[in-house]
Amino acid sequence: MKYEIYLDVLFAENLLMNYFLLRLTVLLLQNSATRKRSFAFSVLGAAVSVVQVTVLRSMPGIIFWLIGIGVTSWMVKFGCNTGNRSEFLRGWICFCLSSFLLGGVVLFLQRMAGAGGVKITFLTGTAGYGISFCLIRIRNQIQKTQNKTVTVELQVRGKWKKVKGLYDTGNALRDTTTGKPVSVIPYDFILELFPDEMRKGIAEFAEQTEVTHPELLVELQPHYISFRGINGSGVLPVIRITEMVLIQKNTRRCIKHPLIALIGWNSSSPRGYEMILHPDLMDR
Repeated sequence: MKYEIYLDVLFAENLLMNYFLLRLTVLLLQNSATRKRSFAFSVLGAAVSVVQVTVLRSMPGIIFWLIGIGVTSWMVKFGCNTGNRSEFLRGWICFCLSSFLLGGVVLFLQRMAGAGGVKITFLTGTAGYGISFCLIRIRNQIQKTQNKTVTVELQVRGKWKKVKGLYDTGNALRDTTTGKPVSVIPYDFILELFPDEMRKGIAEFAEQTEVTHPELLVELQPHYISFRGINGSGVLPVIRITEMVLIQKNTRRCIKHPLIALIGWNSSSPRGYEMILHPDLMDR
């Protein structure tokens, strides 16, 4: 049986699929490999495929496959800009996952189209890449959100309060004097941590009105810090509490005497979280 192989079509198909797979791999790895880099090594990979079919087709099958594995490794290493051995191994795994995902989507689309040929291959390949790209982006977004969420336990005088927190890269608040990071919470979420005689003063301080008995708040070291945001600038009332514990998966991070900015009772934390944490607290 004889087969006719059009080298230009073979090259174009391999170039297209190589590029799609490398870009999906980069997306899974979430690294900084550029499109130009991925395209360049997709071209080289496609060229090797043509050489395999034309020049090396008579070689033993095992050699043929080893060359294919070597070329794929080369593309993952340089086309995805993987660094050390660990990242390269993850890149290989992501490349295989991308191949499985893209291949499954393309096969499904081709069956839906009920036709074959070069044109259908290019159309379904492009559509499959778009679908796979969107699925991976959604997965990455969910993963990023999960990595930023944290359970926060606040402690004052031995009394604890648990809230839902979020690391927010937009929070650049720092204490003017100490330079320590400042997190933000609506004051009504933590009033129960304090004795009855302190709650009125904390509410007055948070609302930036005259505090009736300021001496009751001395241990909290109340003070103001300036802030600047997209909606303007001003000052925020800040207190120091006894302890804050950040719990994420199996990790517990204890922070002694954290600084917390209090916002009004009618304010709300972004995306429904009760407390907005300073991003620097992730590394401390």
